[in-house]
Amino acid sequence: MKKKISIRVKFTLIFAFILGLAIFLSVLCSNLFLEKYYVVNRSQTMVTAYDNIRQKLSLALQGEDKDESEENEEKQKEEEWVVFPGGDEGGLLIRKNQGGRDPGRENRREKDALSEYLDELMISSNISSIVITGDTRYIPTGMDVDSFMTMYTMLMLGKEYIEKTASDYELISSNSSYQIFKIYDSFMDTNYLVCYGTYDDGTRVILRTALMSLAESAQISNRFYIYVGVIVLLVGTIVVYIVMRLITKPITNLTEISKKMSDLDFDAKYTGRSRDEIGELGTHMNEMSEKLESTIAQLKSANNELQQDINAKEDLARERSEFVANVSHELKTPIALIQGYAEGLKDGVADDPESMAYYCDVISDEADKMNRMVKRLLSLNQLEFGAEKLEMSRFDMTQLIEAIAGSSAILAKQKEAVIVFNRKEPLYVWADEYRMEEVISNFISNAIHYVSGRNIIEIRLEEKDGNCIVEVYNSGSHIPEEDLDRIWEKFYKVDKARTREYGGNGIGLSIVKAVVTLHGGNVCAKNTDDGVVFIMTIPTQSG
Repeated sequence: MKKKISIRVKFTLIFAFILGLAIFLSVLCSNLFLEKYYVVNRSQTMVTAYDNIRQKLSLALQGEDKDESEENEEKQKEEEWVVFPGGDEGGLLIRKNQGGRDPGRENRREKDALSEYLDELMISSNISSIVITGDTRYIPTGMDVDSFMTMYTMLMLGKEYIEKTASDYELISSNSSYQIFKIYDSFMDTNYLVCYGTYDDGTRVILRTALMSLAESAQISNRFYIYVGVIVLLVGTIVVYIVMRLITKPITNLTEISKKMSDLDFDAKYTGRSRDEIGELGTHMNEMSEKLESTIAQLKSANNELQQDINAKEDLARERSEFVANVSHELKTPIALIQGYAEGLKDGVADDPESMAYYCDVISDEADKMNRMVKRLLSLNQLEFGAEKLEMSRFDMTQLIEAIAGSSAILAKQKEAVIVFNRKEPLYVWADEYRMEEVISNFISNAIHYVSGRNIIEIRLEEKDGNCIVEVYNSGSHIPEEDLDRIWEKFYKVDKARTREYGGNGIGLSIVKAVVTLHGGNVCAKNTDDGVVFIMTIPTQSG
């Protein structure tokens, strides 16, 4: 099994890799492009200065402040000058009192805009400049003689001077007005950036600035980048790890919750209050947990119902098996008797009319029992599977019981038993009168067959809570407690010999229960102090 790597470790490693890559690319770009960028940037600065000089010069030539200009000219005539050889222009005058340094400004106003701009350009951008227009020359205040002579000569000779004196040079940019060169001066061991050009009015301009030693600067910068990068990498990695730990803590919590959910433990809930995607995920997991719990509960209920259905089908299969066995058993005796007596008649065993009549009576009686049993089985089957429809009507239950008790009095008298039913008030019910007669007749018939002791059969009828309750009591022996619930099963007989004696087959009480159930009622049997009571309860109103 592969070792698990947490999300915070992955994010920390990714951050460290990205930061390290950024540092590496920074150093690489510095080595490859810093010098070029610096040269291009300085070139753009010189082009901007070249254009600004054009604008300043235009203002200077408009003749502003004429009085001040005349005063300056008178002052300049009083000063002594040193002439240096130049080009076609003649020569350049330098003030003696400057000690050979700071040529100053010749033939120009001391504080005009162009002069101030050239001074500012030299101080702020380290760009030396010379501007020659007609017989006027503009020079920054702080320029030394050597720089002046070099730049002046370069301005006069142009590219020819660069080709002869420079150890290495490179044209950076040019147009019809100016050219910019990168020049290496082996004597000074310095690179210079030089821009010279001529305006439309013939004014000549030269700008020069020294380029720093970028190789050494780049090395220093790169070392600094590496040192700072290592520190930032270490500190950033630690900070990211801590931050990611805080971020992934709710994710870890959600992981634990999901594990518990996989074990069907739905009590664990996400309790975070963040409103980001993790909080939304936690909320959805809580909802999913509740839905899963509800769904699993429904599945368990459905599974229980399915199991009950399976059990019911198993019970049905068992009942069918028992039914076949019981039917076979019930039919075996009458069939055997019919077969035996028929063979006796065939073989001439009964040779006198009286014996033949007896044989025929036995065969007829057994055939009648078989016929009644089959009819009852068909009736029970229709009741249990809903094929039998009840014919509901409103009738007096008191009158029905009196009629059945009266017709059963002869059978009770043969057992020397007395049937007691004292209710005279009518009790009307909605039910199937024919089926109710069958139920009560079965109760009374059973009571007559099993009555003993005091030989009392008592029938009680009452209405209670919207139900009609019929109780049929007979004195005599108790039904074993373990058999009280089973007497309603098909073919179940407490005393098989005695049941057979009076022609019973264990189907009657099953029919009784099926009929009462269809009426929405119930039946039961209880032992009393000196006998047994059968109870039927049905609603007085239909539906």
